[in-house]
Amino acid sequence: MKLTYLHILAYLLIFSNIQAQTVKEISSHPDFNPDLKPFYHGVASGDAKDDRVIIWTKITPDILLDSIIVKYYISADSNFIEDVFSGNFKTNLEINYTIKIDAVNLVPNTKYYYYFEALENKSIIGKTKTLPAKGSLNEELKIAVFSGSNYNAGYFNVYKSVANNPEVDAVFHLGDYIYEYATNGYGKHKNRALFPDKELISLDDYRKRYSHYRLDKDLMLAHQNLTWYVVWDDHETANN
Repeated sequence: MKLTYLHILAYLLIFSNIQAQTVKEISSHPDFNPDLKPFYHGVASGDAKDDRVIIWTKITPDILLDSIIVKYYISADSNFIEDVFSGNFKTNLEINYTIKIDAVNLVPNTKYYYYFEALENKSIIGKTKTLPAKGSLNEELKIAVFSGSNYNAGYFNVYKSVANNPEVDAVFHLGDYIYEYATNGYGKHKNRALFPDKELISLDDYRKRYSHYRLDKDLMLAHQNLTWYVVWDDHETANN
């Protein structure tokens, strides 16, 4: 897959005028956990360096809003007695109500906790970890490696196993985080139908499929508990 194609895709993800979800879809998705409202897709962190990390979440409001102010908090302790990085971010429908923050000036090889707040609700608390300092040869980094995550083929038990393993520092996903096939096009698990159930073509299709994947409880837990580094492959956009 050519890098120029990824640039085009990134441009479309930011600037497309296609509405990712209608009001009906927002309010009636069968996999939404009401306890997580409006952060139904959990939280995530990734691309950490020794002094920074990106944190992410997505808002799903009950009705379509022009914009939403989201607060974010990062602390070195799980009780958030003292925040080391915090602020506000304005998200909107154009970017599918997502939030991506580059948290900087962090300490190397340190675990951090973070959460978001919006629409009078708080997200679940995520965990992340910075890399060891540059030039440090005595620090170990234990990683879990994934690729080819086919929702329609079966359950994501391995994500849960890694999420609950205290020895794992980070996750490397080597591509094919999703597949663009229709339900039963590449995998036929009776309890793992895809949404949308057709082959993905439009930006709206891809946003809905990513959203559907990220509602999986085991995948959500792995993103909540670990720092991720994700590589693009072909099925994230189109086969080959």
